[in-house]
Amino acid sequence: MKLLSIFLSLFILIPWIEIDEQKKIQDIQPPIIEWNRTYGGRGMDIFYCGCVSNDGGFVACGNREIDDVNYAWILKVNENGEKEWEVLNMPNNLTSFVSCIQVTKDGYIACGSYMEGITHLRYYRFLWKINLQGKTEWFKTYDMPQEGHFYMVYETADGYIVVGYIYINVTQGDTDAILMKTDKNGNVEWQKIYRYGNGSEEIYCLSFASNGYIMGGWAETEENNLDFWIIKADEEGNVKWKKTFGGDKLDICHSRNCFQSQNSYIFGGHTFSYGAGYGDIWIIKVSEDGEMIWNETFGYRKTKEMMWGMDKCNGSYILAGAKNCEGIMDRKGDAWIIKIDERGNVKWSEIIGGKEEDQAVYVCRVGDDGYIVIGRTKSFGAGDWDGWMIKISADKELSNPSIELKKPKNGYIYFFDLFDIPLPFLDKAVIFGDITFEVIVSDENTGIVKVEYFINNKLIAEITEPPFSFKWNEFDAGKYNLKARAYNSFGGTSQSDAKLQKIL
Repeated sequence: MKLLSIFLSLFILIPWIEIDEQKKIQDIQPPIIEWNRTYGGRGMDIFYCGCVSNDGGFVACGNREIDDVNYAWILKVNENGEKEWEVLNMPNNLTSFVSCIQVTKDGYIACGSYMEGITHLRYYRFLWKINLQGKTEWFKTYDMPQEGHFYMVYETADGYIVVGYIYINVTQGDTDAILMKTDKNGNVEWQKIYRYGNGSEEIYCLSFASNGYIMGGWAETEENNLDFWIIKADEEGNVKWKKTFGGDKLDICHSRNCFQSQNSYIFGGHTFSYGAGYGDIWIIKVSEDGEMIWNETFGYRKTKEMMWGMDKCNGSYILAGAKNCEGIMDRKGDAWIIKIDERGNVKWSEIIGGKEEDQAVYVCRVGDDGYIVIGRTKSFGAGDWDGWMIKISADKELSNPSIELKKPKNGYIYFFDLFDIPLPFLDKAVIFGDITFEVIVSDENTGIVKVEYFINNKLIAEITEPPFSFKWNEFDAGKYNLKARAYNSFGGTSQSDAKLQKIL
């Protein structure tokens, strides 16, 4: 009893944080594929981005290869995926591609880059304006004072705003991020260069925010890591704040979209520091001041997952990427579509692909009629790579799985996985020695297929058999964040979180 009294005295003196058990949310059934079409010839034909057109059809952009010549490529299809027109530009033997296209009031605006040179390669940034029939109105390149690439463009009230990077030193690959404003004819009005330190930086995504812009990309930090980088700027591009997020490995923001939602911002990319550890999709939500609100990882052990596209839909987000891939031009992988709620819980996920490499690079909501997925495929189509569009139907509601942490639990002290003592006046979880994590899980429709356990946002266990428990004995004394996540067969998730203090 004397030893127990000492223990209890120590517990009362420790600063505690309550266990936060998430409430049940509504999930939805994975949608049905309405049509699936490929575009291109026998060369390497790749989509990088797309959008919904004003007439209910779809537009995609990328690179087209014909007889070993590369072209910047824009293609328009109707609501059933049937080609209406395509336009090619900037033919060369190296590379030429459109990285983004957006609908404007009177047509489309696209951005990208192309490469020229023999002994000295030059990377030219460009903006490309076309009308509703696909006819070029103007095409402008921007190679001075520095070469580089454009990733994202939007129409403004009086022109266009575009982000990307410029080369400071082409030989060494040293880059700086750029935000550029033009008039309606593509003439530069101003541009801002952003640098984190002495390394390289790039901006991939851009969105309009309160009295300015919010941007995301990556920055090379002092530790020679690449970190998730977010910048808030005013209407003239002047920095209000800059924030980096990441661990001891590569963590970057490279989704083409970011969004403002309820006085916060949401970004997508991938991480090697957190999650399963080999390369996971990483979603980050930050406050208006750039402080982390929550972050979630989605991935699998021993495989790499990537994400390039994201769209907002009725308080949720739809993500487009690839599962089990190694990069842009790999020989394996499948397109992976994930829908998450405002808190980052998965509502459903869908994997689409064949025997070869298939990737989803962009996704757009089509009103209340589902989604259009833009991608590239080697499994289907006519050539080496083909542009790929997939139309999927609207969601159907279905209840999601539920999960509750049974152990550790509020108001208990746990001793060496042998016994516990309730302390109703303390809403805390205290652990001496090893402990077995236990959960209460259920799903009224499909059943539970697995439970994952995370410590400090790193996956430590994946349990696929009931009762889905896991013995935790690998960490030293200290404070830890515990998350248990349950999956149903549709890929829908719910989770329960805890703040733990391990004594021994």
